Amino acid sequence: MSTLVRGERPGLTRWEQWLRGAAALLALTSAGFAVWYLVKGFVSQSEYPYVVNSIAKDALLTGLALLVVWDVRRWSAVAVPLIVIAHALMPAALVATALWGKAKGIDHTWIGPPESDPFRLVWGAADRFQEIGYGYRLAYELGAPIERVEGAKHFVPEDHPEQVAAAVNGLLERAAPDQ
Repeated sequence: MSTLVRGERPGLTRWEQWLRGAAALLALTSAGFAVWYLVKGFVSQSEYPYVVNSIAKDALLTGLALLVVWDVRRWSAVAVPLIVIAHALMPAALVATALWGKAKGIDHTWIGPPESDPFRLVWGAADRFQEIGYGYRLAYELGAPIERVEGAKHFVPEDHPEQVAAAVNGLLERAAPDQ
């Protein structure tokens, strides 16, 4: 083995090269998920705490993985155990909340049904994009009645505007019967 010149580093071992490659892959994957959750939070009806926690988790994992990529010898002793612990805690927390958590639906989130506002779903029975089963599930989660419109597809107000108007009027009459 040749002697090192001052400031020169010896080459990385195979283990260090493998660890650096795995950390680079984890950094790219975590950064991709963070961007995906961010976009999903802006363009879809994702739950606010879910989006924020997912972005924070993936940003932290990206940062730890990039430390290992940057200097595998200096940071692997700190970052790798933290990455392993984070990945071990995720499924453990998922199982624990599934087994012992009290929240079993969307009522624990910000999109849960308000206490005072009435709900009614009007769903097209012939909808092939979001089948009627999704409507029944949503009605169950919201604790709301569902009105099945036979022959209506995805755009129920366009297919059967009279039935949608009647459902809205009926809901308004129940909400404010004296007006």
